[in-house]
Order: sequence, then C-alpha cells, then structure tokens
Amino acid sequence: MTDDPLQRLGKRFRKSQHLRKTAEFDAVYAVRQRQSDRQLLIYAAFNGLKWSRIGLSVSRKVGGSVIRQSVKRMLREAFRLVQHELPPGLDLILIPVKPAPASVAEYAGSLKQLCQRLAKRLRYSAPSSRDLSKPLENPKNAAES
Repeated sequence: MTDDPLQRLGKRFRKSQHLRKTAEFDAVYAVRQRQSDRQLLIYAAFNGLKWSRIGLSVSRKVGGSVIRQSVKRMLREAFRLVQHELPPGLDLILIPVKPAPASVAEYAGSLKQLCQRLAKRLRYSAPSSRDLSKPLENPKNAAES
C-alpha cells in the first residue's frame, strides 16, 4: 500500500474532497480568482493540501430542482474523472453557466482547461511568503491605515 493520498483516493470522490462549510466557500470567494468559459465559471484558491477539493453552486437560473441535481451529478462525475489531471492543492467552486447543461465530457474538458489557467494565475499572484488562505489586501486600503 502506498503513502500517497492521491493514490489511496483512486478515482473515488470522498467527503474530504468536498467544500462543505460556508467559511470554506467564503475563503475561496475572498481570493477573487476566477476563470470562465461557455460551460463553467470557476473560483479557486490554494488549500494547503495535496489534493484539490470542490464546492458546487448551482442556482435556480439553471433550472428546476431535477435539472439542478442532474447538473450537480455531472459536475461531481467530471471532477471525479479528471481529478488526477488537475493541479493539486486547489479549492474550487464550480458554477455552471446557463443557457443549457453540458455533458460530463464537456464539463471535464472545461474543468481541466480552466484549472490549469487558474493555477498559473494563483502562482503568479501569490508570493510564497504570504498566507495563501487569506485574500490579498488592497494596496490603497493599506496606505490609508
């Protein structure tokens, strides 16, 4: 048996890979790093873990409860299938973009592409000396203090 947590997870989608608490969602939104395409809008932040986690935000604009639940299942499945191809250590909030739900394959492709872009952007904007769990402070507000 290996000690690598990613190998132990396999392609399963466990509770440790979910964002569940409001504070976890707020921490990701506070970093204010996002990317979008025709299928998804993704907010991202570093989480300090060796694996990525996701939270889902599917509004009523997408459709009724049956459609929203279907979209959530497709997003979870897309993440489960491509989780080992994503940059590790990210907290992601996935928001489907209306007009119509996409397929699992389309969500998976979109997820891979957008996460690569977000990881580059986060590495570029986050100096290694600062706490990555806290948002960047606005320089104008710091000067006023």
